[in-house]
Order: sequence, then structure tokens, then C-alpha cells
Amino acid sequence: GGHLPQPPRSVRALSPEPGALARTLARDPSADPKPEPTPHTPGARRPSPDPRPSPRAGVRGPGPGVAAARLHGAPAASAGTRTLSPAPGRRALDALDPAPWPWHPRPAPERSAAGRWPARRGAMDGDEIPEEEFRAVSLLLEHARSEEIDKRLQACKQLERIARALGAERTREELIPFMEQGADDEEEILVAIAEQIAKLAAFLAPHGGAEGLLLPLESFAQIEEGGVRAAVVAAVAAVAETFDVAKTREHLYPMVTRLGAKEWLPCRLTASCLLPIGCAELTPAQRAEYLGLFLSLCGDDAVMVRRMAASNFGSFVRAAAAAAAPGSAELSELKAKVLPQFKALGGDEMDSVRIHICEAAVSLAEGLDRAAVVEQVLPVAVQLSREGKWRVRWSTAVHLPALCAAVGPDTADNTLVPAGTALLNDPEAEATLTLTQTLTQP
Repeated sequence: GGHLPQPPRSVRALSPEPGALARTLARDPSADPKPEPTPHTPGARRPSPDPRPSPRAGVRGPGPGVAAARLHGAPAASAGTRTLSPAPGRRALDALDPAPWPWHPRPAPERSAAGRWPARRGAMDGDEIPEEEFRAVSLLLEHARSEEIDKRLQACKQLERIARALGAERTREELIPFMEQGADDEEEILVAIAEQIAKLAAFLAPHGGAEGLLLPLESFAQIEEGGVRAAVVAAVAAVAETFDVAKTREHLYPMVTRLGAKEWLPCRLTASCLLPIGCAELTPAQRAEYLGLFLSLCGDDAVMVRRMAASNFGSFVRAAAAAAAPGSAELSELKAKVLPQFKALGGDEMDSVRIHICEAAVSLAEGLDRAAVVEQVLPVAVQLSREGKWRVRWSTAVHLPALCAAVGPDTADNTLVPAGTALLNDPEAEATLTLTQTLTQP
């Protein structure tokens, strides 16, 4: 009998054992470079082969649970194991494969008549995974450790595929912690990870543990790049959709309050966007704390925080008003606190803040009673239509038709139509053109 062909050196497979990913390396002697022949003198003795063992001889791989134990600070592996420590600059998922399997050749699996590899069991909670999928995921893990940005980006865009190969348990115990450790990576990679986390929420929700996805997102929320924070907000919204009331109160609410209370500017910027998410599932006391946090962000000393709070003013008030019972003391307190803050933002010294107020006026008109809107919201909108900065007048022209529809024709005719007529005669062409195009839209 001949020997079965050996897989090449670069082929790696996922371990079917729980607790750690392992690399199966099999050596193909025919693929190794041939040594240069040395001249031999007749009668001379040939040098004996090197008696030293292979550097991998006797190395044993980790047993079940070793990677998870090392991940959580357990004692180091016992003698006979080798730990591959992540070098400086390594990125997320760098230590998912901490040690090799025993160094010995393994016969390659035979292909079927159709030319496909047989299925393997164990990587996905007992489900059968084709050998081709094992090899593809192994390659993705190799790319996740690479120092090349393109390879890491390619791997991070397929984290959902990796998670499905690992299974829900190993995703919670191994994959999520290493995503959290990659917060110092490049912007495009962090955006890709956040987008994949939104997909992982749907995968983990039936098995439990989707709340663990908030851990890497909270780390990413402290990044200065706006694109990363926007991806984090979208991912948090996707994860929160899989939560019930208990998980929203236990996991989402503490994360948002922690971010809003930090001195680091990006944390407060992200918290301004996260406050409307899951507001309806919170208790009245938690919503009251959310309201206090949001008002403090609206009055923050940093212009960027006030601008972000102004852009989310309408969405937060609409969510908080919808969660409060009609005619309740909570709703009365909400109106008593947000309307003066709305007026203060409308008179902010920075036009980059005032530019968002007319959009917030539309949400207030949809969520609050008519009397409060006519008395305190519409005068601010009319004032913005006469603003000296053309960008603020342009923003008013964009949202004026929606505000007219929210308050009704009678109120609009008496209050907002004169402001719209003035904008049609505005000396700035952008404001006039924008209002004209908005009015002609179906």
C-alpha cells in the first residue's frame, strides 16, 4: 500500500475540541526545498544526519478549555505546551490560535466522487462542517493576524462566517473578547467589525449571549473617528433589537450612562446618539436619568457635544414622549425641561448648533401637544428663518414643509407661511432653491 498524499504546509484546520482553536500543520516532504548537493570525495565518509530533534518535536497542543482559561487570566499552560504570545502591534483575534497541535503528519482526507471534501463535526455545536469550510475559515483567521491591512480587513468583513464555524459558545468565550482588544486598529477595520457585530446579534440571539457584543462596541465608542462612532451607533441599535426589557435595563442602560459620564469627548458624542435607543423599555426612573444626562450634553462646554445633542434632540424627545403615559407627571416634566433647552439651543452662539434646531422642531411638533408647540416651538422656527447665517436659513427651508405638515394647515397659515414667503425671496440662492425644490416634491 502506498501512502495517502499529504496536505501542503499552509493548510490549517479548526480544532473540533471546544475551548481553543488549534492549527494542524502537516509537512509535505516533496514541497520542501531540495538542499544543494555537496561534492563527495571517493573514500571519504559522508556527514551523518543532524541528530538534533525537530524544533517542534514533542510539542503538544492545548487541551479543551486552555485558550478560554488563558483568556480569563487562569494559570499558564502546563509543561509540554507552547504559548504563542501576541507580538506588539498584533490586532484583534491575534491569539485565537495560541498553540500548535502535535507535530506529526496527518493523512489528507479523501475526496468524494464529486470532488468535495468530506464533512467534519464539532466546530458548530455538533453540526457537520465541510472540510472546505474549515480550510476557508482557517485562512480567514490567518488573515486576521496579518500585519497587512487589506488581509485584516478581508477577515473582519467575514466575522459572521467565522462565528458560525466556531459556534455560539466559542464566539461568546473567544471571538468577542478578541474583537474588544482590537480597538486600536485602523478606522476601516473597526467599521467592518462594527458592521459584522450587527449581524452577529441575530446569530447569537437564539443561543443567548448577544449582550456580550456591547463590550467591543463600548470600546469602539471611544474612538475619535466619526465613521467608527456612526457604525457603533448602528450596531448598538441592531443589538438592542434582540434584547428584551430585562436585558435593555441590565446591559444597554449602564453602557450609555457610563459613556455619557466620561470626560473623553468621543464618549459623550456617542452617548448623545445612543440615548434614544431602547428608551421605551426603561423604567421611569431610568428615563429620568436619561433626560438629565441628555440635558447636560445639550449644555456641554464642547461645541461638538452640543452640536451632536442638537442633531439628536428631536429623536430623543420623540422617544421619551412616546414612552411616557399620556397626561402623566413624567410627560409634564419632560415638556417643562426640554422646551427651555430647545429655545436655548435655538439661540446658541454657534451656527453649527442652530442649524439642527429646525429639524428638531419637526419632531417636537409630532410628539408634543399643539398648545406647547404653538407657544414655544414655532417662534423658534420663525426666528431661525430670519437668521443672519445663510446655512441656518437653508436648514429652515429644508424642514419648513415638514413642520407645516406636522402642525396642520390652520396653524401653518398663520405662523409659518409668512416665514416661507420670506425665504422664497431670500438673497441667498441656496435657501430659495432648496425651499422651491422641497415644495415641488410629491
